[in-house]
Amino acid sequence: MWPSNAGFFLWIDLSACLRSATWQGEDELRQALYDHGVEMSAGHAYHDEKPGNFRFLFSMDRDTLEEGLRRVIGFHETRRLDRS
Repeated sequence: MWPSNAGFFLWIDLSACLRSATWQGEDELRQALYDHGVEMSAGHAYHDEKPGNFRFLFSMDRDTLEEGLRRVIGFHETRRLDRS
């Protein structure tokens, strides 16, 4: 039997990284995250009310989780539009 690896997740708001606050913009952001080495489901797939929310799964081993978080944080720091 395979160990469980799904079920626990957080919704994270990456709307500050959207180039446009549209579903198309969210899809472009999802692809940019993927190109950065992070795969997450966009809120649109779950009938979210506004673009920019992503489902971050945390039901994996600790090393994988920490690497994923490093990638998301690094992406956010370089991509967010409200940088000072």
